[in-house]
Amino acid sequence: MLNATRISFGRLGYRFAYLLIVVDRRIRRSKGRGVKMIVRDSDARMLLVRHTYGSGTWTFPGGRVGRDEPAAKAAQRELLEELAIDSPDLVELGRFPLQCHRRLETIAVYLSSRDGQDAKPHEIEIAAARWFEPNDLPVDVDPQVSTAIGLLDGYLAELRVRV
Repeated sequence: MLNATRISFGRLGYRFAYLLIVVDRRIRRSKGRGVKMIVRDSDARMLLVRHTYGSGTWTFPGGRVGRDEPAAKAAQRELLEELAIDSPDLVELGRFPLQCHRRLETIAVYLSSRDGQDAKPHEIEIAAARWFEPNDLPVDVDPQVSTAIGLLDGYLAELRVRV
């Protein structure tokens, strides 16, 4: 019972923090940086998550980049925090701009390959985590997923040309 209460209060805290962020983005102009990570297994399936806050759509794991933090370090930190995945082998696929109300963010997308490492979702922040086939993604995905997959497709096409 104590664990369930802790999880409920923790999720409530995340939702409240998310609400404050949304209000801030509607009020003041700002810039920021974020990261998204495409985690693929040896069968080319992709790991998507649903956060306990926000729109509830499926998305790639990710988060904000700290003020003086390199984006690659933030990507490693977010994977460890959200899914307990240690991933020193990240490959940057590219970056894209994201306008959210009055905030302009630059999102860096990274690729992590996993062979047999199970993700352990952070129960307060992550409501669900599942592996999906690239051609069988759920209907309710965040629009950023398509943009990130476009960067992945470009990277994979470039690798094929080099071989």
